[in-house]
Amino acid sequence: MLPMPFICGLQKTIRGIRLICTTLIKEYAPPTGPGKWQPDEEHPMPALLPHWGKVRTFVVDSTKYSVTPLAPYTTDHNSVYYSQALELFTISAPLSYENKWIAEFWSDDVRGLTFTPSGRWISILNQFLAQNPPSKEKAVEAYFKMGIAMSDALVACWGVKYKYNLERPEAYIRKIFMMTGGPFTIHPTFPVILPGTALWAGLFFHPHFLVW
Repeated sequence: MLPMPFICGLQKTIRGIRLICTTLIKEYAPPTGPGKWQPDEEHPMPALLPHWGKVRTFVVDSTKYSVTPLAPYTTDHNSVYYSQALELFTISAPLSYENKWIAEFWSDDVRGLTFTPSGRWISILNQFLAQNPPSKEKAVEAYFKMGIAMSDALVACWGVKYKYNLERPEAYIRKIFMMTGGPFTIHPTFPVILPGTALWAGLFFHPHFLVW
């Protein structure tokens, strides 16, 4: 039997998460201005979990987590920002078969076809443990570390996304290079910077995560 204070605390946490996931998302108005992320005609859905960066973490102090911001937004053809967008546009026009395969494999957004972002790394851990059988204690430790690391990382990641609220590269490319159509994979409804998939990949191979 779980102690009553623990149950009450868990219920409050669940209620808080539900509030963040539902009510607050309706009230959220993304900032406006050059280079800021906004819903568009093709993707009119509201911002995905704009307040998730405020969720209480297990270990990391997400308020002290920061990343080096990208180059300043500009349409100047001689700028770093423009050259990076041009590089992406050049690579993707047209996409090679290999690039399409890689994009689909790492998408994590096609319901019924690909993994969820967190499910992908749990699956990779499952495969790794099956091929390198550890003790039960080490296996439990691995899943424990993986779960906490992904949870805290996502909170920090989402806090950074909505701190800078930078428009997605396809929006810039469509506007500056007059590109028609859209991205090859599904367009998520949240700002760019610090991709969650790349962040979790770094966690999985971090020395502090490895338990044997």
